[in-house]
Amino acid sequence: MSFLNLTQEDVKVLDSVEKYVGVIPFKVKAINPNKATLIQLGYPESIMEPVYKGVEILGKTFNKVRFILESMPCKTHDGKDVKPFTVQYDINLSLREDVAQSGNKKIINDHGQDTYAASVEDAVNRVTKKDGKRWFSSNGARVAMEGEVELYKFLLTYSRAKVSQQDNPTGISFEYFKDIANGDISMLGKMFGTAVFSDSGIRILVGMRAVEKDNSVRYYPQLFTKLMGRIDTSSNTAIMKEANALGYEFYKKADFGMDDKIKVFSPTPVEVQKTEEKPQTGLLFG
Repeated sequence: MSFLNLTQEDVKVLDSVEKYVGVIPFKVKAINPNKATLIQLGYPESIMEPVYKGVEILGKTFNKVRFILESMPCKTHDGKDVKPFTVQYDINLSLREDVAQSGNKKIINDHGQDTYAASVEDAVNRVTKKDGKRWFSSNGARVAMEGEVELYKFLLTYSRAKVSQQDNPTGISFEYFKDIANGDISMLGKMFGTAVFSDSGIRILVGMRAVEKDNSVRYYPQLFTKLMGRIDTSSNTAIMKEANALGYEFYKKADFGMDDKIKVFSPTPVEVQKTEEKPQTGLLFG
């Protein structure tokens, strides 16, 4: 599960707006924004300058790609307009191989497919139980680096590019990924300047997480980014159906609502989490 974690400075902004749960459409507003850009987006002037390079997480060093997402026009289940709000989605990248505790490696290809396998050969030779045909394309098949699958899936889901076994839908080759993982996000800026991205968006399941601070409980958004959908082809109902098929374990982390309706958030008993997070020039769109 990929949960969004906002800094406490972000909470101050979010406390001032109406909060929502449900599957909500978003557009990318900025990528790796600096403090000045964040203030333009409505963050308080007291916010710290973000750090995207050399971020230490659990003893490992990453470079971070942060997407600032702004909600697109939509309505709640009772027909009221959702007031625009922003959230952030962080992807931590490195040039280390993505290896599971089992020792299997995450394998990715140019079409957005990914799987854990002992080797690339093992992945491309896998067949379906139904007809015995290979299902994992060998085009661009390689061992994924940390964060590569998350970045690729976000871009592929966000874009309006058609997915086929002949084309690389996002144009992200490993060479480009290496640049991004090393902190060069110029490729992302070029991508979001094209019609395939600039005229699109993404649906993400949004919940509210309870956090204990100063002897009180505060709520702020969590993105369940394992369940994302395209603006043009996915539906809120389909995304929530998949969420419920996963079981309700993830609901303990945040209140996501239980159906496909967007609702104004009203707190219900959830697990309260105590978090302490330590809070470059970026890209701004629109």
